[in-house]
Amino acid sequence: MALVLSGQGEKASPILKLGRKYSAYLAYPLLLASIVWLLLLPFQTFTRNGYFSENAMMPNQVYTVFGTEEHMSAMNHIDAGLALQSTAKDVGERQAGAVYHAFDSLGLDSEIQRFAYSEVPGTGSMSGINVHGVLRAGRSDSVEALLIAASWTTSSNRTNINAVRLMAGLAKYASEQVYWAKDIIFLVTDSGEHGIETWLKSYHGGGGLYVRSGIIQAAVCLELPPAQSYAGMGLFFEGKSGQLPNLDLVNIVQYISRVERIPAYLHGMVDAPRSSTWLEKYKRSAQLLLRQVSSLAIGKSVGVHAPFLRYRIDALTLSGIVRPTDPVSLEYLRTGVAPVMPAAFTVRAIGRTVESTLRSLNNLLEHFHQSFFFYILPANEKYISIGDYIPAAGLMVASLLFQAMHLWWMQGSDDMRSDNPATRIERINAYYAFLRRTLPNTIGIIARVHLLGVILLLAPIAVPYAVLTNTTSTAYVFTMALASVSMVLHISDTYWMESVQRLVDWKQLKAVVELYVAVVVGCLSVMNFSLAVVLFGVTGLPLVLTRVWTSTTKMRRIANVSMLLLASPVCTLVLSRAALGLSPLDFTSSPFRMFLGDFYHFGSLAYPLSRSFNSRPLDIRLFHSLNRIGPPVVSPDATKILYTQAHYIQADNNSETYINVVDLSGEISQLTEARGGETYGNPIWFDNETVGYLHKNKLYRQGLDEKNATVVYSPSIDISSVSYRSGRLVFVASVYPNVSLAQTKDLTAVKKRDSALIYDNLWVRHWDEWMSPRKPALFSVELDDWKVVGKETNLLLNLTAFHDPLVRWSLDEHTVDRQGHNAAFIVRTPNEDQSWTTNVGVYTVPINGTGQPRLLSSGIEGISSAPAFSPDGRWLAWLQIKEPAYESGQKRIYVGDLVSGKVAAVAHDWDRSPQSLLWSQNGTSLYAVVADSGNNNIYVVDVESGRRKQLTETGSASAVRLLGKKDLVFVYSNTDTPMDIHRLASTGERRALTAVNQKVLKNVYLGSAQDFTFTGARNDLVHGWLVKPPNFDPSKQYPLACLIHGGPQQCNTHSFGHSQWNPNLYASAGFITVQINFHGSSSYGQNFTDSIQQQWGGYPYDDLMKGLDYLLAEHSYIDGKRMVALGASYGGYMVNWINAQTDRFRALVSHDGMFSVPSFWYSTDELWFPEHDFGGVPYDPDVRPHYEQFNPERYAANFSTPTLFVHGANDFRLTADQSLAPFTLLRRKGIPARLMYFPDENHWTSHPANSIRWYTEVLRWISTFTNTTLPYTLD
Repeated sequence: MALVLSGQGEKASPILKLGRKYSAYLAYPLLLASIVWLLLLPFQTFTRNGYFSENAMMPNQVYTVFGTEEHMSAMNHIDAGLALQSTAKDVGERQAGAVYHAFDSLGLDSEIQRFAYSEVPGTGSMSGINVHGVLRAGRSDSVEALLIAASWTTSSNRTNINAVRLMAGLAKYASEQVYWAKDIIFLVTDSGEHGIETWLKSYHGGGGLYVRSGIIQAAVCLELPPAQSYAGMGLFFEGKSGQLPNLDLVNIVQYISRVERIPAYLHGMVDAPRSSTWLEKYKRSAQLLLRQVSSLAIGKSVGVHAPFLRYRIDALTLSGIVRPTDPVSLEYLRTGVAPVMPAAFTVRAIGRTVESTLRSLNNLLEHFHQSFFFYILPANEKYISIGDYIPAAGLMVASLLFQAMHLWWMQGSDDMRSDNPATRIERINAYYAFLRRTLPNTIGIIARVHLLGVILLLAPIAVPYAVLTNTTSTAYVFTMALASVSMVLHISDTYWMESVQRLVDWKQLKAVVELYVAVVVGCLSVMNFSLAVVLFGVTGLPLVLTRVWTSTTKMRRIANVSMLLLASPVCTLVLSRAALGLSPLDFTSSPFRMFLGDFYHFGSLAYPLSRSFNSRPLDIRLFHSLNRIGPPVVSPDATKILYTQAHYIQADNNSETYINVVDLSGEISQLTEARGGETYGNPIWFDNETVGYLHKNKLYRQGLDEKNATVVYSPSIDISSVSYRSGRLVFVASVYPNVSLAQTKDLTAVKKRDSALIYDNLWVRHWDEWMSPRKPALFSVELDDWKVVGKETNLLLNLTAFHDPLVRWSLDEHTVDRQGHNAAFIVRTPNEDQSWTTNVGVYTVPINGTGQPRLLSSGIEGISSAPAFSPDGRWLAWLQIKEPAYESGQKRIYVGDLVSGKVAAVAHDWDRSPQSLLWSQNGTSLYAVVADSGNNNIYVVDVESGRRKQLTETGSASAVRLLGKKDLVFVYSNTDTPMDIHRLASTGERRALTAVNQKVLKNVYLGSAQDFTFTGARNDLVHGWLVKPPNFDPSKQYPLACLIHGGPQQCNTHSFGHSQWNPNLYASAGFITVQINFHGSSSYGQNFTDSIQQQWGGYPYDDLMKGLDYLLAEHSYIDGKRMVALGASYGGYMVNWINAQTDRFRALVSHDGMFSVPSFWYSTDELWFPEHDFGGVPYDPDVRPHYEQFNPERYAANFSTPTLFVHGANDFRLTADQSLAPFTLLRRKGIPARLMYFPDENHWTSHPANSIRWYTEVLRWISTFTNTTLPYTLD
């Protein structure tokens, strides 16, 4: 499989290469070819004349003797016997006695067998009687035998007394001959196939028979309904499960019957006259073939010969053909009285046919072995060999296989080919990771429907026979109940898979089902070609014709669903009954149950595929109604988890946030109310049964089993990030220097006469707010009996320069040790001008306020982050960048000893940047979330050695918490999986504890990321992925939307974001959505990240263009003339740079982008950012060229692509003039442009109503210029 997926097999096999390239198109021609092949079979070109491969049984060596007066009179033994048994009350006993009397009088060793049987095991017992007589051969020792059989009733439920009479005459004839080398057994039953089956079982060791002979070589069964004479004989040879007698037996009977002038016609159908046209001959042959196919597929045969074939005894049935106007037959139908024997010439002809057949078989010295056991008979004395009809089955199987191959490759493997071995291995590993995630669920569905098939097949055994046969209504209720249960289980199965984990790939499921059906049909075709054809028609044909991923119109969806539902168990149940000519509601007959058992698996496998047609696109409003989950908060005893859940109420234009608690089994209960416009947040544990939370800036306390909450703390001003340790609360509040929370409230309430803000240093503003004298600080306060005791303590009060109103800072993060002794926090080292320094240190301080803040990261001037205390509180781990004035350098792990003050680096050789840290329970390891090749994976790092082990492979993990001693809980998402809380066991098993969007996303399409790599700038390998639209059809062409990430030292990740850059919103709008992690992106090593320095419009631009060129060359379904590009922040800059460099895009979207690089430096809030990436300040003549080299404004004359510009008034990173300027440029040049301005937004568009408008305008813009019809209406 790896050879196929990697594309290396194509180098050695051109056939594989062609198959991969054209597999999407080959299924339908092959399907058509198989149908054409089947339609050609009735033509004489495919037929061959019948012949005898066994020379010893040539019928011209046989001279007929039967038909003397003695033989004819012997038939009266049966009528005489019936007269003698007239006193018997039971009809069966009277008939058995008559036959036994006749056989005994003719000198046969005779025996009566009485038995009981159940048509449906366990549902009721019936009785029957068999009588057999054995004529011993004088020239052998009962080693072999021939058999003649008849039932007292025909297959059409008429009396078969004429056949029983003829058997008596044949017994008389046979007893007179001395040339028999084989015994002859005469068998009469009153129970049809059941009687024969019972007799054969007893004869072959089942017990209950005393009169036996040798191995039965062949059997001829007779059915002679009442008639004056017969127009011929119908020859029926089909058994159950595709079993056939040797063709020599069929040929010799047809030959002899023709000589005796009472021809045996296959299925009683006379060939078209020789003078008929080719069309009439074709029609007649086709009718005969259809009868054979239906008989062999369904298992409904005429006569009682079928059980013999199960015991490998060649057998057939000869049935007299009654003319419609026959007076004796009409009289019988009117009165029901059994008439006398037919005309003597008719009886002689049939008797001689049977006699000659027996004598020919007697001459055969060994069992049939040379002739055909696999054949189709399109006309009398004609046959089609397996070599002529089996190609049709091969074509059917090939159509399934090619479509399965195509679907399998579509899962994400069509980008796995590469000339670079490392790239190829990486792609194969990613693909197998996908298979490990989805294939078990696909196999699980197949296993479950097989189990359901067994249940449906065996269920009637548990129901009393009287109930099944009582009334039509009870049979109807029972049948529909079984089918309904089956369908409900299928629906619930696919619903669970689809909405909870979304781990079922429908293309994969269909591919596996098609592969399964192909294997079964292929194997079955050499044993029962007819059943294989019918199974393919019922299941394989709908599977090939229905295209789950391309049903974009309502009528096509209805047609596809209808085809699959016709193959479902319920429709198979009813339609197959109709095919049998029986009541669709009668569930009791064995032939039907066998037929249902054959069909059920295929129909039930096809049925779940119809669920995927219900998928709908992820539209804008649906996306904004999704629930958002907060980080897990684990209880002290590690048995329960708190988390917040929030969603936007569009009708009220507000959001609600409430708190839930989930136990380890996944049982969820809502703890707080859900009120529109209100927030219950910051959940904490006071103890194992009591929680706390913030609501309307008050801290509440509530027991898990209580409905009401009590106020613990009501601060004067807003607080956040509350934690509780050992009787103390620790929180963050923004206060004026040297004053308390209450005093800050009072000062804030004082109204100034003017609104002036005076600044003498930088920062003036940061992100979206103007800096004020209020500073975020860390506070603690004591609790006693759940009440606040004393005043709040400002833990940063003694920090250097905290009192200086000119010094700005930000309190970025903090944490408290388990013991409640110390807090650690991250704060910028005090400095008057903060905007060009990244000296952010990590401090510790006692939370009781008795000590001074202590700087642990002294001597390292880079940014610190993610402080984490060890379980015993002695050690503090954190992340820090060594390089000053650079926010995207290598984040390294440091561990500080709080006792000795020593600091050491951990895993310093790691070329990845962790994002968060968590100590293991034993304090020897650290769990780190690490950005790695577009994923946010969890690693465990040994503190002593630095050895690392990866715990997760794909997707994005965040907010990792300990659960007990070795397990973890965290928030997980992927491109096609919204955020939920997952549990990772120490064994490596991961499962979801929540499913907050299960109902909202029911039947909603979420596309998975299909990874690819290509050779980009500097000949480096560059990684990206694409997301395909719903109902994707590779034979069509789709527009492409390229989403360009910001940063630039960030990266696209396999995650489910709730911002404006979720690729599924664009994919659901009909775009192939592409994300490329170009040079400068994080998660691919520090060298790759640093490569963007002084290359803003160089390497990244080359990567994007080369990546798109690669995709266009690899995928014909991408329309290179309908491409758009969208980006925010640096991505917005790149969109402007693209507008200045190329016209290959139909439209562009620039969100908070950069137009003038030099002016950006003068207005932005963080100067270290451009000074690092461009090598200094723009007023330096030596540095200025770096700012101008990739400055879009410098190439304003080249701008020619219609662009939508988006900007927020409160974006102080890139001010609004950076969008207003290029908008003005395009409008002045007469080029379509639009400006979407949000007075209340910042660098992001965070308010849900604004986000809805954002997506509406963006999708309208790109769909208009790419001539794309959206699958839903924009407001």
